[in-house]
Amino acid sequence: MIFLERRERRDDGTFGDFQNVFKGMTPEEKVKALEDMNKALMLTVTDMYEENMDLQEMNRNVMMVITDLYEKVYAEEGVTE
Repeated sequence: MIFLERRERRDDGTFGDFQNVFKGMTPEEKVKALEDMNKALMLTVTDMYEENMDLQEMNRNVMMVITDLYEKVYAEEGVTE
C-alpha cells in the first residue's frame, strides 16, 4: 500500500493540514503519479548537476584569469622566483 501525505502551502506561506496525496486513485494511477514524480526529480537533479558543472568551469576560468593577472603584475614589478 502506498501512503504519502503532504501539507498544502497556503497563500500566506504557512502550511495547512496533512492530505493524502493518493486519495481516490487507483493503483495504476498511483504508479503513474510516482513515475512522473521520479522523472521530474531525475530531470531536476540532472539540471542541478549541469549547472554545477557550468559553475565549476566558470570558477576554473576565473582562477586562470587571476593567475594571468598575478603573472603580469609580478612581471611588471620584476619579481622573479
